[in-house]
Amino acid sequence: MHFQNAVRIALALAVARTIAGLDTLPHGFWAMLAVLSLTRTTAVQTRHTVRSALIGTCVGAVAAGGILTLAGSASTVYAFILPPLMLVAFATGPLHGVGWGQAMFTNVVAMAFAQLSPSTWRLAEYRFLDVLIGSAIGLACGLLAWPRGAHDELGRAVARLLRAAAAEVAATTRGPGRPGPTGTQDTGTGDAGDAEEAEVRRALVLAESAYAQYQGEAQRPAGPGTDWQSALMAGHHVLWGSRRVRAAGGMPTAPVAERRVGEYGAWVAQGFRTAAERYDVPGHETGPAGDSPRAPGPGPRTPRSTLRRPTTRRWPGSTTSPRTWSGWRRPIRRSAWR
Repeated sequence: MHFQNAVRIALALAVARTIAGLDTLPHGFWAMLAVLSLTRTTAVQTRHTVRSALIGTCVGAVAAGGILTLAGSASTVYAFILPPLMLVAFATGPLHGVGWGQAMFTNVVAMAFAQLSPSTWRLAEYRFLDVLIGSAIGLACGLLAWPRGAHDELGRAVARLLRAAAAEVAATTRGPGRPGPTGTQDTGTGDAGDAEEAEVRRALVLAESAYAQYQGEAQRPAGPGTDWQSALMAGHHVLWGSRRVRAAGGMPTAPVAERRVGEYGAWVAQGFRTAAERYDVPGHETGPAGDSPRAPGPGPRTPRSTLRRPTTRRWPGSTTSPRTWSGWRRPIRRSAWR
């Protein structure tokens, strides 16, 4: 997400600098400043911000133009006006929004530049023109480069997390000597699951980063939606549980218990893969998802004494707990998580 934001801003700044240099735009750095201050991570947010900023800049330019016309070249007037105006401007922007901030800042820069050289009302006109050009560049780049912000990236990151969680569950419950998905075997030393655990950690970092930016963006209309935090909680459950199982000595050694735990782990892993397919790009599914996996049959009854490790009995069942997946609102059959 940070790379995407950096590319978007860099592209917008390059375009603004090119336009300012080719067209000899007066005070062209104001256009670049507008790109930096008004461009947001989504096209919707950028549009709302630009609208408020242009209204505020227009009002501020009219006020600044009036002051420049009345005061003329009397720099002493600008020197007295500037300090209290700066105090009000820097206090008003954070409290009342970008529109007020741009209106007051337009007056501040007009009073400051009027002291450096004789200025007319056209200075306020240049200010509005620069902000308008910078806003247009920010809108265009926002539409071309990841216009939905973190929304789609969050779906891809969560899908990667669920696939990594599936691989980790399968590797942990596979048991020693059994071949994994790639044909490798677990020797019982715990090294076979190191790659899967590292992938879960990486996927968690990416998913949490995308979720943090998503929370800072404008929220969608109220109503049922995807509870992304539930997926992050499931990833943490998988990471925590696999570590506890390995620390406790791995899977049970009784053949019947080992087989049942392996079947249950494979079922949980398949459920994660099914969820990943459905949530890869939210709202843009490429086709119908497969059937939800069915829970393994009861099989031969296993004496409770063979499951001696409490961690093995409680995990991976905790990853399918209703408390973990209660907010998952996409159409996944509940039988997949029972």
